[in-house]
Amino acid sequence: MQTLLLLLGLVFMLSTATATDFNKTLEAKSLLAVDCWKYETTSSYCTWFGITCNEEGSVVQIDAHSCLLKWLDFSLLPNLRSLLLDDCGFGGVIPEQIGLLSNLTHLSLGRNYLYGKLPVSFTNLTQLEYLDLSYNSITGILPSQSLKNLVHLDLSGNHFDGPIPHLSVPWPISPFSI
Repeated sequence: MQTLLLLLGLVFMLSTATATDFNKTLEAKSLLAVDCWKYETTSSYCTWFGITCNEEGSVVQIDAHSCLLKWLDFSLLPNLRSLLLDDCGFGGVIPEQIGLLSNLTHLSLGRNYLYGKLPVSFTNLTQLEYLDLSYNSITGILPSQSLKNLVHLDLSGNHFDGPIPHLSVPWPISPFSI
């Protein structure tokens, strides 16, 4: 009986390690699909410029200011908490897939060429504390019910309608622009 329990424990540990390694492989795949990191010489993406990982080696922050990017595959970055993509040359609408990043606390997409309405999935970003969508051409209404944790909001240079979400801190707050 002890041998069976030991064997089952070993199988569980190996399956957990394999799942973690598999997730890391998917994260690397997502990052390597972007020109910004295609010339990295090390396979350890946690050491790449603008990438921060947690202790388990999973990507938790991407800071790629001014790096010409295409959209990442957000489904492969489940632990991402901070996505800072100012001045990256993005054009078009924000992809619906951004709502998969439910752990995000910081989102900065300022000074790109984004237009249209925020995707419906934006309501899944309930952990956001910092939101910068400045100097794009985004329209529509902000999902204020899902943005309850905001302490920084910059919407300048856009065409939003409707109410501005209530911020989580008393005035004065960090820079606030509409």
